[in-house]
Amino acid sequence: VLFTLGLGTPPPPWYQGKRFTTAVERKRWYTNELTQALRSLRSTSPGVQVAVFTDEPTLPLPHGVRRLLLKTAGIRESGEIIFALRNSPFERSLIMDLDVTVCSDLMHTFDFLTDFDAAFVIEPPAPKPRPMHVPGCSRKGPFNGCLTRIEANLGFFMLRRNPRTTELLDLWK
Repeated sequence: VLFTLGLGTPPPPWYQGKRFTTAVERKRWYTNELTQALRSLRSTSPGVQVAVFTDEPTLPLPHGVRRLLLKTAGIRESGEIIFALRNSPFERSLIMDLDVTVCSDLMHTFDFLTDFDAAFVIEPPAPKPRPMHVPGCSRKGPFNGCLTRIEANLGFFMLRRNPRTTELLDLWK
């Protein structure tokens, strides 16, 4: 399992000034979220290996959690995810947001990567009605062909390292 804590990565424009006003507040907020996520992960999934990519060298981490250097210079927020997946010490990686609370053992989730190269949570945006003449759009519900796109929630994203996923990460960045 991977987490990223890039305090040097600027928050996206829509996030700036909304949750915290100082770097100290930002560090405290994200450090607390990481601590809670690690606590819930360790209590439910003690056999899972964990690494935290961070640009904060003094960040206290529990015993057994690997600290890996996150290079934040010139990357945007999703760039942290790409960087962590590209540099993961694990063949099979699950990257999670810091604000997760793990409620049950995650070991079985890695079985998805036996048959698939990637796994993620699909998060459809609010439906945007399309003209009725578009094939498959019945307007009887949000998923009857009326969505213009589907988004992946990168807060729970799994990847198996191989040439195809390396190519995916190259295209993504």
